Amino acid sequence: MPAERISLRSALLNFFFPPLCFCCGALVTSQTDTLCPQCRVRTTLLTTDDPLFSLAWSRICGDGLCEDLVSGFRFEKDGPVQALLHALKYRGGEHVGRSLGAEVGALVRERAWAPALDMIVPLPLHKAKFRERGYNQAEQCALGIAAVLGVPVRRSGVRRIRWTRSQTTLAYAERQENVDAAFVVSPGEQEFLRGKKILLVDDVITTGATIRACATALARCRPGGLYVASIALAEQ
Repeated sequence: MPAERISLRSALLNFFFPPLCFCCGALVTSQTDTLCPQCRVRTTLLTTDDPLFSLAWSRICGDGLCEDLVSGFRFEKDGPVQALLHALKYRGGEHVGRSLGAEVGALVRERAWAPALDMIVPLPLHKAKFRERGYNQAEQCALGIAAVLGVPVRRSGVRRIRWTRSQTTLAYAERQENVDAAFVVSPGEQEFLRGKKILLVDDVITTGATIRACATALARCRPGGLYVASIALAEQ
């Protein structure tokens, strides 16, 4: 499409549907902007010495099930990141997931193991939840990461076979029990995944119980390495 037509289309889109900050509703520069500058500076970036990151890494990687964890932000109640993830899950904001995924993809790219990755696997939704929402929010995040790394997204790598109740109000042990045996790798995928280096992606991780349940299913295929990435980490 010629540049002139793209510019005209963007101008018309911005005129009839002005791009707004997903957190405060202020006008932003373009449709690809998710936060205004004021809300952007309120986001809390995670560092590897943050106690929240250390706890999550210990739970997910401490026993060797997964080799490393990358996450971009702290999930804070009523903060900009919560607003973005709410838009991603409940307001049809697939492009929000891809945008956030691209930011986390830039962090993943800095890891020494990143060039060896064979595929990205989004944490799957149960088919009933997928029908209700119409898309998998973790997959949108994975697509954003994939665009940065140039690594394919493998949607069929693992399936969620058990409907599980919301983890929000559950304690750590209850969360583990809730997602026990919730994921399975299809027989036809097991041989394909053997020896592969896999990045498992979710939007937000709290205790790590769900991501570990999925990683456990993948680990039975004897992959070459399991790594985890999320947009945010949340305190329980």
